[in-house]
Parts: sequence; structure tokens; C-alpha cells
Amino acid sequence: MDKWLFVGLGNPGNQYLMTRHNVGFMCLDRIAKHESIEFKRVYEGEIAELSNKYLLKPQTYMNDSGRSVRKAKEALGIENKNIVVIYDDMDIELGKIKIRGKGSSGGHNGVQSCLDKIGDDFIRLRVGIGRGDIAKNYVLEKFRKNEFPLLDEALNKAVEALQDITQIDLQKVMTKHN
Repeated sequence: MDKWLFVGLGNPGNQYLMTRHNVGFMCLDRIAKHESIEFKRVYEGEIAELSNKYLLKPQTYMNDSGRSVRKAKEALGIENKNIVVIYDDMDIELGKIKIRGKGSSGGHNGVQSCLDKIGDDFIRLRVGIGRGDIAKNYVLEKFRKNEFPLLDEALNKAVEALQDITQIDLQKVMTKHN
């Protein structure tokens, strides 16, 4: 059975809870809550184990996420093809997700850090947060109450997609969820 590493990108600290940039953390928190598993501090991040799946929330801040990912990848012996990085994307509307096998960072500093530290052959699961005026400020804004239903929908889709990624050919997963 292959081992998987699900990396949720975000920023540590209470001031970043429920911000758009932290949807990766939110996705992993949802899985951990549903499975009644807890995170522990290791690899410069917080990690939880669920059978052959590891959930990693780097605690190095967004721009240096790759450092934690590399440490976990090496310590756990997980190949890049079995790493899924979950992160926010302003080019996707709120409530939607997109999956792709490889590519550029698209200007996302957390993804660029992962590219710099482990290469580009990992899976990306992008969670739409919609577009804001000034990107740097928008991603650090908290979701508004009226956005919670769409956020909830996107996180549910992301969790379902993660399950599918471990069981179905990636091309079929992309066809189903994109």
C-alpha cells in the first residue's frame, strides 16, 4: 500500500485562523476532526497519521512551506507522485476546486517554496477563494459569514478528491472533480 502525504498550506497562529490563505489547513483539519485524529509537532510542522496517509500542516509560514514538506517527505520515504499540496487559488471562484498533476506555482509563494525544495512532480489541489482587489491583503482576509456555505462546499469537495486521488487514476480524478 502506497504512503501518501497531504500537505495543507497556511500560516500558523490564531491571527490567521479562517483566512483565505489557510484553506489548506482547514481541509486537513476537517479530515482530522472526522477521523478523530490529532496533529503532533514534527518536521517543522504539525502532522497527523491516518493509516497510509499523513496530513501535514507546515508551521514555517507560507513562504517557507517547502522546508517542512521536504523534511516530512524524506523522513517518511514518500515519493513526490504521492504528495498532494492543498492551497488557495484566487483564479478559481469560491466553492470550486481544481486538481492538476504538475505545473508552475501560479504566483503562489507556498507552492513556489515546495517547487524549490522538492521539485515539480507533486499533485496540486487548488481551492477557489475568489478574486480580491489587492492580492496580498485579500488572501489574509477572513472569510465573511455569507461565504461559509461556499467554503464548506469547497472543503467537502477537496476532502472527497483527496480520497479519490489515493484510489483512482489521477486523470479520472481530474475529470471527475475539475
